Amino acid sequence: MLLQICDILPRERPGVLACCNPIPPLVRQYLNEIHTIIMKAREAPLTKVHNFEKEWVYCFLHFCWSQDI
Repeated sequence: MLLQICDILPRERPGVLACCNPIPPLVRQYLNEIHTIIMKAREAPLTKVHNFEKEWVYCFLHFCWSQDI
C-alpha cells in the first residue's frame, strides 16, 4: 500500500484512498497530512543519486588493469 502510494503519487485525496484496500483508520485520520506530504514530494526536484556500485567496479577494474592482473 505504501509503495503503491509512493509509486503513483496521487494528486488528489481520493487517489490516496484508492491506493488502500482496505483503508486503514490512520490513513483516513491523517489523509490531509499524507496528501500534503505527497504534494510536496511532487513539487520537489529530482536529485541525482550517487551510484557507489558503479564507482567501485570502475575503481576495481582500473586497479586490475594497472596491476596487469
